[in-house]
Amino acid sequence: MSYEAPRTTVGFERVYNMAGFPSNPVPYELTGNTAFPKGAVVVMTDGLLARADDNTTSKVVGVMAEKVKQADNPSDEVTYGMVYDNPLDVFRVSVADHLDVTATGGSATRFEATGEFNDDMEGSVIYVYEGPSKGAVRTISNSADNFVDVYEPFPEDITTDSKAVVLGEDGASGAIYIGKDGVFADSDGLKLNCDKAPNNGPLTVVGIDAPNLMMDVVLDNVKG
Repeated sequence: MSYEAPRTTVGFERVYNMAGFPSNPVPYELTGNTAFPKGAVVVMTDGLLARADDNTTSKVVGVMAEKVKQADNPSDEVTYGMVYDNPLDVFRVSVADHLDVTATGGSATRFEATGEFNDDMEGSVIYVYEGPSKGAVRTISNSADNFVDVYEPFPEDITTDSKAVVLGEDGASGAIYIGKDGVFADSDGLKLNCDKAPNNGPLTVVGIDAPNLMMDVVLDNVKG
C-alpha cells in the first residue's frame, strides 16, 4: 500500500513572512464571471486578477486570502478579492506525484529499489515511512536506476521491509524540484513548478515536511 499524507493543503496556505510582517492581504479587482478559491495562485491579466494555470512562470500577484464564488463575481459588476501579495510570504503546499518505493535491499547509506530511481536525484529528499529506519528523512547524495545514496547514514540498515517516498530533485539556487507535475496549487488540481530549466516555474522551496508530503515555498516572480 502506498503512502498517503495525513492531509492535503487547501491550496497555498500562508504560514509566515520571512521578515516577520503580519498577514496583510490587499484588495484586487477580479476578472468577472470567475471563481477564485482560497489559496489559489493568481496573476495579472489585462489589468485584472486571473487564476494561474499550469504554464504560469511569471506575472504572479500572490495567493487568494479568501474564497470568491463565481456567482458573487458577475461580469457586469466590479468585484474585489483579498490577496496575499507580499513577496516574503511563505506558503505551505502539498506535493504532487511523489515517488513511492519499496526497498529491494540496502545498507546504512544506500536505499536500493530496482528500476525505481534515475541518475538525476541528487538533492532530493527521501523519507522512510515503514520498516527499518522508519521516520528517517535524508538528502540524496548520489543516484542511479537501482539505488540512491544519502549524505547522512540511516539509523538502521535498509532492508526489504523498508518503504519510502522521494520528493524533488536539486534545482536552480538550491530549490527542490518536483518535475513537470510540480506541486498542488489548489483544490482544482492546478499544478505549478519549482524553479529549474526547462520547466521553470514561479516557486522556490524554503522548507520541506516529508512526512506530510508538504513544502514551504515562496513565489519567486511576484509582480514580475
